[in-house]
Amino acid sequence: MTSPDTDLIRALLGKTGPSFELLAEVDSTNRWLLDAPLAEVPTPPRAVLADRQHAGRGRRGRSWLAEPGRSIALSVAFERAGHLPPASGLSLAVGCALANALAEHCDGLSLKWPNDLLRHGRKCGGILIESRAGRAAGERPILRVVVGVGLNLFAPEDPQTLITQPTAGLFDRDPTLSIEALIAGVAQAVAAAWFEHERAGLEPFLDIWRRFDAWQGRQVELRDGDQVLDWGEALGIDQQGALRLRTPAGERRILAGDLSLRSASERRG
Repeated sequence: MTSPDTDLIRALLGKTGPSFELLAEVDSTNRWLLDAPLAEVPTPPRAVLADRQHAGRGRRGRSWLAEPGRSIALSVAFERAGHLPPASGLSLAVGCALANALAEHCDGLSLKWPNDLLRHGRKCGGILIESRAGRAAGERPILRVVVGVGLNLFAPEDPQTLITQPTAGLFDRDPTLSIEALIAGVAQAVAAAWFEHERAGLEPFLDIWRRFDAWQGRQVELRDGDQVLDWGEALGIDQQGALRLRTPAGERRILAGDLSLRSASERRG
């Protein structure tokens, strides 16, 4: 796949979408945006795509390998005055927006709490949210939140991507939509999720989550690395984005953090 047409992506994003920049190579699109200097006032949303990303990061410090021509590594930065962090559940809101936007073009999509996009039960994308609070030249407090999205367009060929869990691609063959339309659609979905989440929290996304929830009603394990912390039936999420888990000791409310889900069948395997 050749490099996408930057001008076409900007045209598709229009005046209401994020600004867009394409980088030939970068260690991490999230890090590149986090490290950019702050202006005197909050700046409009800014999206950055890398042709090649060689040190992408996932949750809990895991690496995310972006294979050239077979994946996209996109980050969008948002700023606002003050240092108050976003309400809880932003990664879930972004996941809902992405699944909703991509479902028109991809079959078998689902969401795994707290930040994975699956296709036919295999991971095809992930979301990483990082923030930076600082003061610009005018000494006004500014919060910058960067939403990073890694998506496999096709199943990874590099064996490094297969170490932690089964993976997949969004598509089995060349998609009907252009790569420019896909990138613009992803950036627009992330921006729309940010603004809606800022306005109303997670409430507007709960029905979408229920529709795409990969774990609703299934027996699952909660893990911290290799350690099993608890197990039970996944009951979905609440309005703050916490996982509701029915355990032998009763229902638990699990907040996003250093926890991951695995099918309980893996415990028996």
